[in-house]
Amino acid sequence: MQSLVLILSIFVSSFLIHFGFRFYGYTIQYAEKRSVIFEKSAEIYSPKLDAENYANELQKLIEMCSEQKCYLNLPTYFSSDEELFVFLEKSNQYQHLGKEDIKSSNELQTANPAVLSLKDFLIEFPNARGLLQVNADRPNINTKLIPILAENKHYSSYVICSEFGNLLRNLREQKPHWSTCASMDELTKAHMMSSIYLESLAPMPSEYYFVPQKTVHKLSEKFYEEIKRRNLFFIAPADSPVEPNFTLL
Repeated sequence: MQSLVLILSIFVSSFLIHFGFRFYGYTIQYAEKRSVIFEKSAEIYSPKLDAENYANELQKLIEMCSEQKCYLNLPTYFSSDEELFVFLEKSNQYQHLGKEDIKSSNELQTANPAVLSLKDFLIEFPNARGLLQVNADRPNINTKLIPILAENKHYSSYVICSEFGNLLRNLREQKPHWSTCASMDELTKAHMMSSIYLESLAPMPSEYYFVPQKTVHKLSEKFYEEIKRRNLFFIAPADSPVEPNFTLL
């Protein structure tokens, strides 16, 4: 009998503590935010250029972005000689790379002269805004990325995203006022806390939550509700279970 009472006491105490923490989280108020990168309900275009006609299609994209405001989703990769490149090929032949390096700058531009380094891309697209997807996990990548984005204040036009949490945390330490997405491990942590009804206490260090197609249907409804409650910006494909602030096309 005493054992049963003890077990019930522990259960009730645990429940009350859990409920107390959750209730406390919901007492925290969050101010409404306005994105400095995107206009309301902006659509973000993911260019898919044909490899054989890359130069012509790239030129058309440049002309389109010079005539109107355009929002782009840009995948970038680190070359073996430590240069950042933007790849917009339809085949997305570099999508599997992360910790590995792609070819050297010379090899890349010999194979396809129209491929642009990140620095050259930002020069060619001065009016573009969007997501900068950094698909590389290198300890020194921010020493390359920061000077490129700092030049002419390009950082004010892009939200920097990456699945690699260390890269984003290091960037936030150095440039706390730059816009970044949540990393995959930060998304996972918030989702796990929402699954045990502690979403109101989940650490959410970024204003922007970019959820890719492969993940968007795996996250809990409470996770999405918490993003909305905190007035954070949700970026996802159009078929997301919850309407995103900004849609990825």
